[in-house]
Amino acid sequence: MKWAVHRLRPGKAGRPWLIWLHGLLGSGADWAPVLPYFDGWPQAALDLPGHGASCAIAPESFAAVSQGLAHTLASLGIEHYILIGYSLGGRIALYHACRNSPAGLRGLFVEGAHPGVGQPAGPGRAFAPRRRLGPAFRPTALEAGIDRLVSTTGVQRFVHPAAPGAGGVAHP
Repeated sequence: MKWAVHRLRPGKAGRPWLIWLHGLLGSGADWAPVLPYFDGWPQAALDLPGHGASCAIAPESFAAVSQGLAHTLASLGIEHYILIGYSLGGRIALYHACRNSPAGLRGLFVEGAHPGVGQPAGPGRAFAPRRRLGPAFRPTALEAGIDRLVSTTGVQRFVHPAAPGAGGVAHP
């Protein structure tokens, strides 16, 4: 099933597409502050299965997610691409690159991810916490929990509110 594309930006012909893969609990919208730095490059920020506008797509396994990524890229007519993944998105990028040897993959940038260790419970277990905890992972529940943690631990003196228009990023 084709994943939702949060942002699709054209670029100069001949350049590979930059494919942005967000982390657990995120969406393609997380990449919005970064995309302008790569003007001139064709870009697509995708919503991973179980996230954002792709939340109805069940993330069965890393193999299925990798196939979904390949299907999504093909349906968009993307032949040559560079995967850029953070956290879970990085792990998906690593899996896709190492297990599928895709002909169109031109590069890989990964932040805060690893290929995983022994997986006796199956590769889909990285998605399990979100499925099990469901309502606790809704943004409002997370924000309330973080606010409670910050206000009761004395951490608030180190936390600065996000500047308007900063995309939810706090700056000291």
